[in-house]
Amino acid sequence: MNGIPVKRERFEADVIIVGAGVAGLSTAIRIFQQVNSHNKRIESGQLQGEKLSPPQVMVVEKAADIGNHVLSGAVLDPVALAELLPDYRERGAPVEAEVIHNPFYFFTSKTAFKLPFTPPGMGSRGCLMVSLAEFTRWMSKLAESFGVQLFTGFAAVDLLREGNAVKGIRLGDKGIDKHGSPRPNALYGDEIAAGVTVLAEGVHGCLTRQAVQDLRLSAQMPQATVIGIKEIIQLPEERLKPGTALHSFGFPHDSATYGGGFVYSRPGSQAAVGLATGLDYKNPLLDMHELFLQWKSHPFMKKLLQGGKVLEYGAKTIPEGGYFSIPTLASDGLVIVGDGAGLLNSIRLKGVHLAIRSGMAAGDAIFQALQAKSWTRETLENYPRAFYQSWAGRELFRVRNLHQGFHLGRIGGMAGIALHTASFGLLPAGRIAIHPDRDSLHSIRKKKPGKKVFTFKQDALMLDRLSDVYLSGTVHDEEQPSHITITDPQVCEQKCKPEFDCPCTRFCPAQVYEWIEEEKRIRVNFTNCLHCQTCETKDPYANIIWKLPEGEGGPKYKHM
Repeated sequence: MNGIPVKRERFEADVIIVGAGVAGLSTAIRIFQQVNSHNKRIESGQLQGEKLSPPQVMVVEKAADIGNHVLSGAVLDPVALAELLPDYRERGAPVEAEVIHNPFYFFTSKTAFKLPFTPPGMGSRGCLMVSLAEFTRWMSKLAESFGVQLFTGFAAVDLLREGNAVKGIRLGDKGIDKHGSPRPNALYGDEIAAGVTVLAEGVHGCLTRQAVQDLRLSAQMPQATVIGIKEIIQLPEERLKPGTALHSFGFPHDSATYGGGFVYSRPGSQAAVGLATGLDYKNPLLDMHELFLQWKSHPFMKKLLQGGKVLEYGAKTIPEGGYFSIPTLASDGLVIVGDGAGLLNSIRLKGVHLAIRSGMAAGDAIFQALQAKSWTRETLENYPRAFYQSWAGRELFRVRNLHQGFHLGRIGGMAGIALHTASFGLLPAGRIAIHPDRDSLHSIRKKKPGKKVFTFKQDALMLDRLSDVYLSGTVHDEEQPSHITITDPQVCEQKCKPEFDCPCTRFCPAQVYEWIEEEKRIRVNFTNCLHCQTCETKDPYANIIWKLPEGEGGPKYKHM
C-alpha cells in the first residue's frame, strides 16, 4: 500500500470456492453429498474404511448479497438439477413455470414472420423458467444447510501459489482512497489457504484470467463472447401466456452480425426481455443499448410491450466459443467451473445445466482428493475426465463448430446448423478457427459504416442508458480507486478515435466511457459499471484493464 508493508490475517480451509453462482454452489453441495454418502455407507457396513470429517468448504462472493450479480435468461434444462437434487421441487426450488409455448420469429425492420417450426436443437419445451438470481439465493441456503460457509462482499483478487501449485486466495482491501492510501476505516484483505481453489467467477473472471495466463491453461482457441442486455418489464394483465419462451432473430442486427432476442413470461404479468449481440461484430458504430431500444421499438415488440413499465435492467457477457475455447479445467490445487470455463451451448442458448454438471464433476473429484489427501493435477483431473465423458461433454462436442459458422454471416450460420442436424453432429468436422472479438472491427478510415439516426421518446418503457443503469441498483464507493484503467490515453486519442471513433462509448451498456470533445479524451465513469467486462473483450487495442472493485460494489439484481 504505497510501499507500506501490510500485515494480513491468514485462515485455512479444505476448499475455497470463488463465486456463489450455480457452478460454485453446485460444487459445494456435491462435496458434502459425497462425504455424507461415504460416511453413511461406512456406518451401515456397506463400505470398509474410516469416516471423513466434515470438510471446511468456504464460498466467497464479491456481491453484497447472494444473487446480486447473477443474470441470465433464464430457461433451465432440468437434466443436471435432477441429478444433483432429485427432490428439487420438494425442497422448494423457485421454478416459475415450464416452457409450453416456444415460438421463433424472424424480424425484418417492419414485419415479424413466425417460423413454422422450432429450429433444430433450439427447442425449450419442458425446460424450467426461473429467475437465476432467485434460484441462486435458494441454492445458497441449501448449501448452508449442508455446512458450507458463505461470505459475501469479499472480492478475491489474487491467487496464493507455491510455484505452479495454487494454495488459496487473497481477498481485496477495503477502505482505500482513490490515491491508493488507506482511509481510517481501511480493512486489508485476508489470505485463505486451501487444498483446492475452485474458480466459479463467471465470464472473464479475474482470477481465472490470471490462472490461465500464468499456469498456461489456455484453450486451443480464444473465447467468442456475446453481450446480453436484459430488462424485467411489468406488462398489462394477460398480455403474455404463462410458459412462453419467445425468441427472435434478424432485426435490429444486420446479416453479418450474430444475435437475437428473447421474451420470457414471468409470474405477476411480468416479462424478461433481452437482446444478445455477438461481440465479433464488424461495424464500429454499433451501439449496444441503442440496438436494444431498436429491438423493443419493432412493431411486433411494441405491440407486445405496449403499456409496460421497466422494473429492472442488467447486462452480462456470455461465452459462446464452445468446445475448443474451453481452457484446461484442472491444475495443481485448482479447478475451473461454469461460465468461467466457457461451458455454454450456443445453439441451445443454455449454460446453467452445464454449470451445474461441471460443479458436480468437480465436487466428485474434490471428494476423491479429500480421501487421498492429495491436491495434485493428477487427482483433480478426474473432474475434466468425468465431465467430458458425461452427457454434458458430449453435448458440447456435438456443437463444437456451430458458432464459427456465423462468422460468415447469418446465412453461413444457418447453413452450419442445417449441416449439423443432417449429419447428427458429425459436420462441420475438424476444428474451425475463432479469432479474438477485438480483431473484428472495420476501420472507419476507409469507409465510414452507415448508421441511421435512432431517436425515441423516453417513457416508462423506453429508457435512456443512465435511467436503465439506475434500475440495476448499481453502486460503487466513489472514493475508492477506479477498477477500470485506460493503460495509455494517447492510444485512445491518436489511434482509436480516428480508426474506430472510440467504440467503447457505444459497446458499454452502462455509459462508463464518454468522449469529452472539449478535452479530446475519454472519461471513465467507473461507478456506472455493471461488471459485464465487455470492454476487456472488445477494446480493439486491448488498452482497457478491468480489475475487481471493492467487495459489495456493482449491480444489485433482484429478479434477473
